[in-house]
Amino acid sequence: METRIVHTKIWDDQWFFNLSPEAQRLFLFLLSCREINICGIFELPDTKIQYYMRYDEATLKKIKKELPTKVKFWCGWVAVKNVDLYNRYAGPHNEIARENQLKVAPKIMIDYVRGIDTSINTSMDTHLNTNHNLNHNQNNNKRVEEIKSRIRKKFRVEHKNEN
Repeated sequence: METRIVHTKIWDDQWFFNLSPEAQRLFLFLLSCREINICGIFELPDTKIQYYMRYDEATLKKIKKELPTKVKFWCGWVAVKNVDLYNRYAGPHNEIARENQLKVAPKIMIDYVRGIDTSINTSMDTHLNTNHNLNHNQNNNKRVEEIKSRIRKKFRVEHKNEN
């Protein structure tokens, strides 16, 4: 069984205190769900959040609007800014794990977590890739194509629902 530690100081955090009870609950869920990892960037589609939190689509959309300074939601990915403040993992093995997780995370999410302004023409095709091994690049390209395919399917479904 995996364990998550959420520091009790979260209850003294002014930002957290000012959230609605439902937004607090969602934030705690994101810090403690199975999908969260050391780098704080992970895949978690809205449908899964809705299932676990028992929110309908409209409720989740409303609650997400309270979290943009600490959490970014993008194309089935979630990024929790400053995740180390809430759940700290240290040591050389954890640093290696963190770097490996960042290699597959979308660049827009990495930039968000690191506090880089991504509001100007960001491309989902780029990934943080410190390993210039050709085989690794091919794996990343395959992953990018999978993400693109999911996005295309999602937009087709959303556009049909809007009509």
